[in-house]
Amino acid sequence: MTEPREDLVVAYTPEPKGKGLELVCRAWALACPHVSARLVLAGISPSDALPFLEERGVDLPERIEIAGLLKQSDFHALLARARVLLSGAKWEDFGQAPLEALDRGAVFVTAPGGGPSAALSLARELDGRFVASDMSPEALAEALQAGLGVSDSDLADYCKRALGLLDPYRREHVVGRLREEVLPLLLS
Repeated sequence: MTEPREDLVVAYTPEPKGKGLELVCRAWALACPHVSARLVLAGISPSDALPFLEERGVDLPERIEIAGLLKQSDFHALLARARVLLSGAKWEDFGQAPLEALDRGAVFVTAPGGGPSAALSLARELDGRFVASDMSPEALAEALQAGLGVSDSDLADYCKRALGLLDPYRREHVVGRLREEVLPLLLS
């Protein structure tokens, strides 16, 4: 990690119920008085996010920007500037955004949702403080504060370890395994 990180948190919540928009906003409301960062909600428009939150009695907390749907290149650029990717997902099948965030040097702070995504186990291996102890706003706020409080030198170490853990998920590695292990089985 050579680029300085902004005091920026990104949450990707295209499907607000499953991706935990309510949990993210409740946790942010608890954490934001104690941090100077701002939160950008990506993948959802204000016209979808605000009624969803209103139905659940959640006011939009301070220092939140709803960025809407972003082009992939713009989302990647946002992740490359962010200090944290925050997830309140209840269930994660593939978890592409967390892997992209880790690849771009952001800390992955998450609720302990279910699903087969590798991102949660990677987050635990990298630093268990960044995985909430439960699905409560209080636990996620505590994990978020830990993620935002990591020193620059510890962040550099975290990023270096994350890049190593991501190797098995890179295209060249997957293609190599298919070529070396799966294709011979199919051709035999």
